[in-house]
Amino acid sequence: MTGRLDDDDGTRPRREGTELDLERRVTAYLRDAPARAPDHLLGVAARRVNETPQRRRGLRVRGFPVGWAAVAAAVVVGVAVSLRWGGETSPSMTAPAASGPVAPSGPVAASFAAPRDPVVVWRSDLPTITRSLVEVDDDLWAVLADARVVRLETGSGRLIAELDARLDDPTGVAAGAAVVWIGSTDGRLVKVDAAAGRVETAVAVGIAHHAVVANDEAVWVAGLSAARRIDARTLAVTPLALEPGVMELGLVGEELWATYRNGRVVAADPLTGEPLATITATSGAGEREGGLIAPAPGGAWVLDARNGVTLHRIDAASDTVVGSVRLGPPGRPSALAVDADGVWVLSATDGLLAHVDDDTLAVTDAIRVAPGARGIALVRDGLAIWGDGGVEILDVDGER
Repeated sequence: MTGRLDDDDGTRPRREGTELDLERRVTAYLRDAPARAPDHLLGVAARRVNETPQRRRGLRVRGFPVGWAAVAAAVVVGVAVSLRWGGETSPSMTAPAASGPVAPSGPVAASFAAPRDPVVVWRSDLPTITRSLVEVDDDLWAVLADARVVRLETGSGRLIAELDARLDDPTGVAAGAAVVWIGSTDGRLVKVDAAAGRVETAVAVGIAHHAVVANDEAVWVAGLSAARRIDARTLAVTPLALEPGVMELGLVGEELWATYRNGRVVAADPLTGEPLATITATSGAGEREGGLIAPAPGGAWVLDARNGVTLHRIDAASDTVVGSVRLGPPGRPSALAVDADGVWVLSATDGLLAHVDDDTLAVTDAIRVAPGARGIALVRDGLAIWGDGGVEILDVDGER
């Protein structure tokens, strides 16, 4: 099915250009919509789990090897949302005290202590907005707004290669085995051979897509209308049975997880997209959307899709929300990056980075960051943060 512009398995007629163009416009609006929405107060948390009979009997999906380093790098970067920068604020409330995992009866309120100044390891100034970034074989690959792809040397940030992805509007990016995958709103998925330093091919997946995740075996993309799986070796394109309307994708263990606007998180078979379980993680409607997902050991962190300010910790073994923390207002989370102790949260419009502890949900660190930040990822040199001014690597280990 490689190169087809069909909606499904080849039985449907080729879509007209006007339809694909409309979907591209809506996808672009979806990508930037969070930047236009204000934060909102929250309601009461409610969760429920619906499992298929196969899942209850313990039948899991057909296995495939998943490297945590590749998954973390791919997903953290694939879910970073581009936001405009707002005014700077310095909340003075301290984080709530906690002695263990928070019961799932409702979100705990958390605020950031006065943020400290960042410790910059190195910085690379780039000619235009950095839209996304991924680490492959120790070097960093940044996708710029004009579809250029640049390779930055680890340890120095020196620009060592520059390619043209030849895309009208690049969206998500993910890493596989020595490969960088770049999604787009024009229905193509670009494959960059990181070892050779060249654009290898462009796969026509047939849908505008904003969500992209990958491992060494395959890459998954999702847009407003549908989702696809692309074999990393053969480039064969397979339609997935995921319901339309996916916000973000994540690889959690041996499953493909998808977030939706109504607060549902669907765990699906990565080969077919058939649902295996549904977790509802919502704390009441708000005026700002979330939906970010960051896989973590034993589960995932999910930003509440309905209010955009509550962070949920989901346990993959039980498919339940085991804790929730409300990060705003004033916090407006826009990107997540998981480390060994918890998760880093970028609140771009507030100029803040905060670290949330995995066990207590307490905010253990807060860092003031420069205007223009759009995404974050844990890389070998530290915490990468990128946006309007290029790429910076921050030392985040010494203060906690």
